[in-house]
Amino acid sequence: MKAVVVSQPSRVDLRDVPMPDPGPHQVRVRTLAGGLCGTDRHIVEGTFYRSDYPAILGHESIGEVVEAGDRVRHLKPGDLVLRTAAARPGERIGDVASMLGGFAEWGLATDVRAQEEDGAGPIAPYDRLQKVVPADFDPVDAGAFIVFKETLSALRQLGDVRGRRVLVVGTGPAGLAFVQAARLDGAAQVLVLGRREARLARARTLGADEAFVAPADRLADRVRELTDGQGLDVVIEAAGTVNVLEALPGCLARNGVVGVYGVSAAQSATFNWGWGLAVPRSWSLRFVEPDEAGIHDEALDLVSTGRQQLKSTLTHVLPFAEFAHAYDIMVDDDAGKVAIDFRDGVAER
Repeated sequence: MKAVVVSQPSRVDLRDVPMPDPGPHQVRVRTLAGGLCGTDRHIVEGTFYRSDYPAILGHESIGEVVEAGDRVRHLKPGDLVLRTAAARPGERIGDVASMLGGFAEWGLATDVRAQEEDGAGPIAPYDRLQKVVPADFDPVDAGAFIVFKETLSALRQLGDVRGRRVLVVGTGPAGLAFVQAARLDGAAQVLVLGRREARLARARTLGADEAFVAPADRLADRVRELTDGQGLDVVIEAAGTVNVLEALPGCLARNGVVGVYGVSAAQSATFNWGWGLAVPRSWSLRFVEPDEAGIHDEALDLVSTGRQQLKSTLTHVLPFAEFAHAYDIMVDDDAGKVAIDFRDGVAER
């Protein structure tokens, strides 16, 4: 089968890899689609915290169940499953490792419930993310849905945002999803900091009260202007920009919180605070870890009732064979969410 393999940093190829074989509690799936995100960019550029090359890329995947192991009881042929992977993190398929392993023509998913019922050893953490979606779910929305679940659950870890002033740093797909999550959860004011006007305009369309550009050394002043001198209650950093992260405490109101979502493990930051500085003494820094599995059912309900429109951030859908072009669009253009369709005959939207 074909898979997107990062052979070494900055080199990505479609190459043949072995077909994955399901274990007794696993199903084999035909991959239908997947989304590109900033993690994929870190992996391709060699700035991810792991460096197991060559490796199959991709994690925002969705597949259709076609074959089940003999101990599978809660998944069946035809089911659509998220986060499928030809090889899980830490595994290999042939001579190829997994950089989350979703961008392959065929993948695997685990019947976690059956495995638990059978007492069949520890559950791989990645398997708990492999959730079923309804039969009418559009596969090209898988990436946007996974990001929405991540961001909604991450925002919730920073407390109740109802009636509060929120800043989202970053206008990529995650940043835009944080804007939507803050609006859904009742924030009084949602501000967005970015760099590209096309993406800032998209943030306004999705509910930002103001989307703006500001250098790090002027950010606090601009935020005070936009909040009538009050400062921010909640900031979510979704861009991975250290100098902006370091400037965020000066933007906070008393008891404000900065949530770190986008900065990678390879980066470091220095914060200044104390008497005489324009930084509240009572502020907190939180590193958020999304509870994607725990929020799955609520997120599905928000989508099915129309309160969350997954296609609102989707700007490009390209066929599997054009992965390289899709990646270039994500990196270089003012794109929103970019999806890869593994089925034939799908053109750019």
